[in-house]
Amino acid sequence: NCIFYIPVLVWAETSCPSDWVKGPYTSCYYFELKRDYDWETSQKFCQSKGGALTTLDTMDEIFWMRGYRSFHPTLHREFWIGGKKLNNRWLWIHPVINSQIIFTDWATNQPDNSGSCLQLFGERKGAFAREWFKFDDNDCKNKRKFICEKNLGK
Repeated sequence: NCIFYIPVLVWAETSCPSDWVKGPYTSCYYFELKRDYDWETSQKFCQSKGGALTTLDTMDEIFWMRGYRSFHPTLHREFWIGGKKLNNRWLWIHPVINSQIIFTDWATNQPDNSGSCLQLFGERKGAFAREWFKFDDNDCKNKRKFICEKNLGK
């Protein structure tokens, strides 16, 4: 008996769609700058584009996002991201299964229970300058720009 091994090549997409930005690892990000939606509507919009509100679940992603936004003035505003407080626990909300938020980048005195949805702060002035782009809890009904994320090849 002879056994033959046939190598199988799997082609993987290495770039993001034209209106998405390549981030760390296999992530692509879409920054919605035209529309302001509440958190739930933002999540549905991202799902319609094949992704979800971004889940910054590693420190590399957190620092990449902060750096990328700092070099693009149109991104110096508040954005919804994919965190939500359910049963007193902060979770990343995924289409299939939710996961606990482990790595955080909360601004000083946050969360302050002003809401149960997670946003990234925008540009801060004066004493709050060090709070740029950090995590903040906010009322899910407020309207914001938002950031979607999907993996390459989706």
